Amino acid sequence: MTGGTSPAAPAAPGSALTGEEGPGAPSPAPSPSPDSTAGAAGTTALARLDSMPATGSGSGLSGEPGGGTADPPVLEGRIVTPPGPPPPRSAAPPAGGGRRGPLDSVPVTTVLERAEEGGGPELTHLVAGWLLAYSSPHTRDAYARDLAEWLDFLAAPGGRDGAARRDPLGVKRGDADAYARTLEQRGASSATVRRKLAAVSSFYTYAEEEEAVQRNRVRRATKPPRSDGGKTGALSQAQTKALLRAADRMVADASAALAARPDSRRRANRLLYALRARALVYLLAGLGIRASEARTLRLSDLDEHDGHRRARVTVKGGKEHFRPVPARLEQVLGEYLAVSGHHRRPGGPLLATATGRPLARSETGRILNQVAELARLKVHPHKLRATFVTLALAQGEEIETVRRAVAHATRAQTEAYNDTDRDLQNDPATLIVELVSPRRPQTARAQRGESV
Repeated sequence: MTGGTSPAAPAAPGSALTGEEGPGAPSPAPSPSPDSTAGAAGTTALARLDSMPATGSGSGLSGEPGGGTADPPVLEGRIVTPPGPPPPRSAAPPAGGGRRGPLDSVPVTTVLERAEEGGGPELTHLVAGWLLAYSSPHTRDAYARDLAEWLDFLAAPGGRDGAARRDPLGVKRGDADAYARTLEQRGASSATVRRKLAAVSSFYTYAEEEEAVQRNRVRRATKPPRSDGGKTGALSQAQTKALLRAADRMVADASAALAARPDSRRRANRLLYALRARALVYLLAGLGIRASEARTLRLSDLDEHDGHRRARVTVKGGKEHFRPVPARLEQVLGEYLAVSGHHRRPGGPLLATATGRPLARSETGRILNQVAELARLKVHPHKLRATFVTLALAQGEEIETVRRAVAHATRAQTEAYNDTDRDLQNDPATLIVELVSPRRPQTARAQRGESV
C-alpha cells in the first residue's frame, strides 16, 4: 500500500469494490450476489449468524493498476484469480516468510541446544529424528517448545530425588509426575499439563522404538482430570455475532478516520490493519479452520468449481481440503485484498503484512485479542474452531458432515469440540425429581403435555 497515489478512475460498471489503492475515502457498494454454495457444513455456522450489513467503511474498497501491472478483476464482490495455472504448493514463500530447513526454526534450534547440553550427541540425534517425523512445521515448533521445557525441568536442581541433573534417557515415572505437579503449581491449566505430558510422552515413544530407552515411563504419569469434560470451550451464537460486529466496527472506525484525513499514511495503515483483522476473524469463525491453516492460505487457493467459490486449505499432514467461501466471507476478503494490493501476487499469502510477509503466529493471536477486547470477550483461535463445530451441530448438522468439514480424523475428535448442553437438556434428572416429588408427583407428565 503506497501513499500519495493519484485518485483512481471509477471502477467498471458492475464492480462492487471501488476506490483507490492508497489512502482514500471508501465508498458504499452494492451487496454481493447471493452465495451459491449450498448444502455444505462450511456455510452453516456463518449463515446462522445472520448476514450483517457492511459497516460504514467496510464496503466498496478497491485498488487501481500500479507500475504497469494489471489487476485481476474484482467483480460483484467476488475475487477472481488471474488466468493461468496456480503456482505449485512447493513454490518458495515470499522473502522473509520462509525457513532454510525443517530444523532451522527458533523453537527447534533451542531444544536441540538443550538436548546437546543434557545428553550430548545421542540425545540431540534422537530429538532431531523425532521432530522430523512431523511434516507440519507448526507441530514441530509446538513439540519442540514442550520438550525444551521438559529438558529445562530435568536440568534444574531439586527434582524427584534431589538430583542436580537427571539423565533425560533415564527418567522414571516419578519424574514425569513431579513435572506435572510443578506445572500445576505454576498455574497451568489441566489441558496445558495434559498437552505438555503428551508431547514429552511422544518423544519417549519414539526413543523406545529406536531402542534408546527400554520403556516410555512418561506414558503412565498421573495426568490431571480433564476440565469441562475434555471439551474445548466455545462461544455462543450471540457472542460470535458480537465478535464479528466488533471486527466490522474496527473497519468502520478506521475508514472514518482516514476519510477525515485522506493524506495520513498512519490512518491508511490503520485501515489496512483493520481489514486484515476482520478477514482473519471471519475466516476462523466462518470456516472453523485452524489459525495455522488461515496463515498458510494463498490467494491462488481461492477458485471456483461448479459455480461455487471455494478455498483450498492445507490441513494437518499436508493434505488439501476444499471449503466453500460464503458470500459474506468473500466480500470481506475482497475488500481487504483490494486495499492491500496483495491480489497482484497470486502466489503470495492471502493474509499478509504490509510488506507481503505471511502473518506470524504471534501476530495472529494479537490481532484476535484486539478484536475480542472490542467485543469484551476472551477468545483464542482454537475456541473459534470449537465454536464452528458447536454452532453447526446445534443447528442440526450431522456430526459426520461437520467432521468432514473441519477435517477431523475421527468423530470422537469432533465430539470433543462440541460444547452444546445437549446432554444436560436430555438428562432425565428433571423428570425423575418431579416424578418422585411428594408435592406434585404428576408435574413431569403435565410438562410433557401428557394426560394426567
